[in-house]
Amino acid sequence: MTGTLPFTQDALFQLNLLLWMVWPPSSPHSSVRPIFREDGFVLQSIAPALRPSIRTQLLAHESGTPIQEKALPDLLLKNQESNTMLPIECKLTGFGASSGSREVKQANILLSVLGPELAASIGLPKPDQWQCYLYYVLEADNHNAMFETLSQLTQHLQDVHIKTNTSGTIGIEIDTDGIYLKAVPYETSPLPSLRNPVPTCVAKLEEGDDPRPLYLIPIDPDIGLKDELYGIRVLEERVRSSVISLIGRRLDDTRFEVHEDEIMQTAIELWGYWEHEPAKSSLLRKIARPYLRELLDGLRRLGADIKYEQRIIRFRAVTPKLAAEIRSRLISRDFARQDVALWESYRQLSFDDVVEGWAE
Repeated sequence: MTGTLPFTQDALFQLNLLLWMVWPPSSPHSSVRPIFREDGFVLQSIAPALRPSIRTQLLAHESGTPIQEKALPDLLLKNQESNTMLPIECKLTGFGASSGSREVKQANILLSVLGPELAASIGLPKPDQWQCYLYYVLEADNHNAMFETLSQLTQHLQDVHIKTNTSGTIGIEIDTDGIYLKAVPYETSPLPSLRNPVPTCVAKLEEGDDPRPLYLIPIDPDIGLKDELYGIRVLEERVRSSVISLIGRRLDDTRFEVHEDEIMQTAIELWGYWEHEPAKSSLLRKIARPYLRELLDGLRRLGADIKYEQRIIRFRAVTPKLAAEIRSRLISRDFARQDVALWESYRQLSFDDVVEGWAE
């Protein structure tokens, strides 16, 4: 990258860039060209579990091919018209085909879970008519080498009689004037927007532009970020806004409840598409829930009778006077400045907490 920009390409940036290219924009400020949607693809899920068939497992075991129980690609897109699904995995750098690493085991699954199997597992009609095209998304400098790795892995799987999906790579290049994508191979890409030998611009940038405030996913506990605190603060602000909205509109009732998922769905628009429950639980337990408790403690000091258990926040005996005091508190500067020491909690997130997240 040339010039100076206030952000760098990391796995969280990659994930959010891809999401903006498929998710209907809720913000008119998004400047990302939605090429996935333009090409007929919609978001099916985030971090779905793809499991190899019994036949694939047996052939892999007999041949000594490295494989694991399941793989969680970062995204799964589908196109109803072409009956095509795109499992997409984000990586900053690639890996070699002979390493026998966890990445190789994951790639072998992503290459071998075929369209009909995947379509049947998620309940799509006429599953035998579906096909998969696997994409790995990387920094532009690394995606050609990664395509060679995928080609070698594919050849090995086919040599041991394991059927495979077609695969390719997408390189992301960030320059001072924009963000560019290039597919390999471009001629046969299932994305017409990327059937081009030169990089395709998906977002224009000016010096000083920072896309992070518009991230659909502000933080992922399984991605090693250089600026974790920034994502925590963004999530805090979104949770605070959710609390103001969801609790404030119900204060006319003497008793009401708010579920954690309502708050998280408001804070993270794509919460319901995220299928990896261990990762979601870690995000709640380590970051969002402690912050919610601190916010609610401030309302309890006003005399509010609040129970927070089994992921449900219950308000009882709300009088008109108390409702007015709570509303005043919710819009106060003190409430907006309320802070929580979540940094150490976040740093304690371990690999055991999140077995496999969006980007590995």
